[in-house]
Parts: sequence; C-alpha cells; structure tokens
Amino acid sequence: MSLFPGKSLQHIIWDWNGTLLHDAWLTVEVMNRVLQERNYPPMTLQGYLDEFDFPVKDFYGRIGVDTSEPFFSELVTEYAGEFYRRQFECQLHGQVPEILASFQQQGIQQYILSASEQKGLDAIIDHYQLRPYFTQLIGLDHHYATSKVENGHRLLEEHRIDPKTVVMIGDTTHDLEVAQALGIDCVLVAAGHQSYPNLKAHYPLVIHSLLELTENL
Repeated sequence: MSLFPGKSLQHIIWDWNGTLLHDAWLTVEVMNRVLQERNYPPMTLQGYLDEFDFPVKDFYGRIGVDTSEPFFSELVTEYAGEFYRRQFECQLHGQVPEILASFQQQGIQQYILSASEQKGLDAIIDHYQLRPYFTQLIGLDHHYATSKVENGHRLLEEHRIDPKTVVMIGDTTHDLEVAQALGIDCVLVAAGHQSYPNLKAHYPLVIHSLLELTENL
C-alpha cells in the first residue's frame, strides 16, 4: 500500500543524521561528556529521544543547560569537534545503500538536506561511498544545527522541483516543520533522534524502519 496514493514521486529529500546514519548513541555519548565536564547530569538515550528537538539551543535550554554566551558557543564547538572526529564510528541504518539504489533505479532524484555542517557532511557521505546516489548534498555553513527551511526553499527553486512530486524523509519534528514550510509531503522514521511516541504526537505518518519505504512509496 502506498503512503501517498496517486502521487507521482520524482524526488526524495533525505535528512542525514538519524535518518540514514545511526548516530543518536554517539550524540548522547559526546553530549554527556561535554555536559559532565561542566557539572551537568548525563542524559539517558531514551531521555534524549523523548526530549530532543530543534533548534538545538532551545533543546539545551529546556534540559537546564546555560545557553548564554560565550558558554554555549564553547560547549557547541567542543561537542561538534568531538562528534565529527568520531562520526566514522557510526553505521548506516539497515540496507541504506540498497534502499538508495532502489529509488535511483526507479529514476527518482535524491537529495540530502541536513542540519550538519557542510564539510563534515561531505566527509561522511564520501566515507560511506554514497555520493553517487545524490543529486546534491546540502548542509549548513556552521555547526549550530539551526533550521533547514531556507536551504530547502533554495533546493526546490534551484532544481525547479514541483512540490507535488517530492517527499521529505526525516527523523525529527523539525523535518516535518521543514516539509510543511516547503509545502511537500513527509514521512518520519522513528529510528533516529526522536522516539516513536514523540513523533506520533505531532504527525500520523510515522514508520519504524526505512525498510518500510521501498514497499510503501
């Protein structure tokens, strides 16, 4: 059964962290290290999945972390430095290359729209040899993981994409917000940075695994 009956799917916009890359565990590990160095209590992985949201600064503030400057900038810079050094310890979610290849063989154009810093995004995409599957990789020019809406609008404009022909696939409510801002359909996958109940409370179209996509798109 199709998730979007009657849709002429020609483009997929993928989120990266949490959606294609299984990295929530590393996020929590690095976050806890930088927080504990500053005398904050650690978070459990489940607590993180239940609480995380964008923008990242608001998430930190909600869990009681000082977001004033220069404290917050120093914290984020230290976190990003360690995360990008260790990101190659992460694995892709199950059968990601096969899933991307399947859509490519159907003639569907695929893009990554990420809140990751562009240099780090390029490095890990090349590490997993995934670049041939994507028309374009779009990250941010900083490591503060802010909104992707502006870059999303630019992507649609530059590639002259009809919003009716594209689906966004992500793992957070921010991906839903981006899709809604762009006027495109969305699928959320509860295998990344937000729990299934967290996602389901905001949106009905939530799946548990990427493997469900090839059967339902």
